[in-house]
Amino acid sequence: MQRYNYAFLYRSKDCPIIYVNSDDDVRIDPDLTAYTDVRSNVSDTLQCGFEQDDAAMTIGVEHDTAMTPLSSLVSMFESRLSRKQVKAVYDTTGKSFDDSMECLLPGPTSTSLTDMLSRRFSRFPVSKVNVDPDDIWQDMVVYYKSDNIDLVNKIRIRLQGRPVCDTGGVRKEMYTTVLNDFQVNAFVGLFDGAAHSLHPRCTAQSRSCGLYKVLGSIVGHSISQDGIGFPCLSLTSYWYMAAGEDRALEFASVEDVYVGADVSSIISKVCCTLTIALYIVCDKSKS
Repeated sequence: MQRYNYAFLYRSKDCPIIYVNSDDDVRIDPDLTAYTDVRSNVSDTLQCGFEQDDAAMTIGVEHDTAMTPLSSLVSMFESRLSRKQVKAVYDTTGKSFDDSMECLLPGPTSTSLTDMLSRRFSRFPVSKVNVDPDDIWQDMVVYYKSDNIDLVNKIRIRLQGRPVCDTGGVRKEMYTTVLNDFQVNAFVGLFDGAAHSLHPRCTAQSRSCGLYKVLGSIVGHSISQDGIGFPCLSLTSYWYMAAGEDRALEFASVEDVYVGADVSSIISKVCCTLTIALYIVCDKSKS
């Protein structure tokens, strides 16, 4: 890894052009595909502007002052990220071009995203949360259901009756305990399915209790503080939330139909029969 001085990527009518000499340096891996793509898209005339030594790489060409930092980021990553995705990262960093670049250049990856969130949250105040060790789930749910909660702030856990100092470990332990209780339906039945392939339970209680929103807040807040997520949902559930119903149906399987062993067995037999019939038809058409 070397330190590079870089700046905005702008798009002219013919090709992207780069303006440099930003005030802040960022650690960038020169082998990253994203960075290689940027260099390959620059015309031969501009390639001569690249100079590299042991200390830094300086890129010296003109720029279009009409472009904003966000537009520059969108232009750089438009081949693999939508404007909405780039803007989400840009807004989350507090509209920091440098932090956005450092996050997006590697992919972005889960590591670069969590690192970006960790840096962002380190600048905000800390909220202290009192938790009874015997009622962890209840106390945490009450906290996240509060109208006064500020999800921008980090939290520091105070365990009642225990002399602990939360420097991050206690907080992660609390999140682990609470999310595990959600996973196994310890207090309220929100999910059906196998432990690591869950889908939401469609009942009046689960839909009206508001705990799906609470769970989402807890998961997002945990990840933002370099904590764990909730990798327990089925692929169908994940894609339904990420991309909508049409995309989710591509991953639907018998496991997503939680209506009892007998019905699931019948569905499996029907699917198997249809697969065999389709194979026979295809085989006959070839002959």
